[in-house]
Amino acid sequence: MYVIFTIFTLFTASILYAEDTGFSPAMELYMLGEYELMSKNPEEAKKLFEKALDIDSTSIALLTSIADLYIDRKEYEKAIPFYRKASFIEPDNDLLTDYLINLYAIMDDLDEAESYLSIMTDNNPHNDKFYVLMGEILYLKQDWDNAIKAFEVCDRLEDMSDKRHTNPSNTSAFL
Repeated sequence: MYVIFTIFTLFTASILYAEDTGFSPAMELYMLGEYELMSKNPEEAKKLFEKALDIDSTSIALLTSIADLYIDRKEYEKAIPFYRKASFIEPDNDLLTDYLINLYAIMDDLDEAESYLSIMTDNNPHNDKFYVLMGEILYLKQDWDNAIKAFEVCDRLEDMSDKRHTNPSNTSAFL
């Protein structure tokens, strides 16, 4: 109980004294929105997040928070524009791309997933993760030849990297 009270006190103090801590107005609204989420009031949280987004339209935290609210309500098509914008702001953020591709897959819109990944691979041709996702989408679409090509590009890019996202034996299984 003491821990919860301490966290609440620190959270409240940070909101009340935001000027002293240097929080921006958008961050203040975001924090209030997070408080509303913890209080199980998602509609009020959404309003606060949207007000904050009017102030700072490039905040990844705000964009993904609004998207997550829509996902919680299973309104996937409404979440997509927020994840798309966030992933274009931070194109190297693989987690955002994963979320977006998973949303397209949940909605059974593999064509849109492929279209989005084509844009991302064109804009960032050295991100091997995009090619893994492209290969997986093309595999699900049963476009075997292009899936193999995407996996091969991924393998070449990963061979030039100091880390490896995929297991080469997995990609060769598609050959």
